Amino acid sequence: MNENFKIMNSGEIRFVIGRLFFIIDGEYRRKMLKCFANKEGFGQEVIFALFQSDFDDVDQERLPKRLDDEHVLLEQNYPVVEVNEFAYLDFPTFYGYVSDEIKKIVKVDPEESDLLDLLAKVKQGLGV
Repeated sequence: MNENFKIMNSGEIRFVIGRLFFIIDGEYRRKMLKCFANKEGFGQEVIFALFQSDFDDVDQERLPKRLDDEHVLLEQNYPVVEVNEFAYLDFPTFYGYVSDEIKKIVKVDPEESDLLDLLAKVKQGLGV
């Protein structure tokens, strides 16, 4: 990979995942959780959570390091950051962040409680 990039720290990861759940709402949020349960990536505009199956060999070569089938790549791009930012998260860690966001959403809006069922599918799909 020739371009500049930055690896996110845990505080930045939490912020970026929070931002992802903020910008993706309603039925798109449900679709995103279904994708995660099937180890399929999802994102919008400049923030993405991606799985190995989302990349071909050429795409893999452009990453700071190859993505395996036990990790998720969290990516945040320009213009919200000056250089692309990446984080490689194992499934239990990724699930923990997603779970925290879903629980916050349901606490604020109990009518969104169906998200907990989708969260359980994410947990099962990731084998956590």
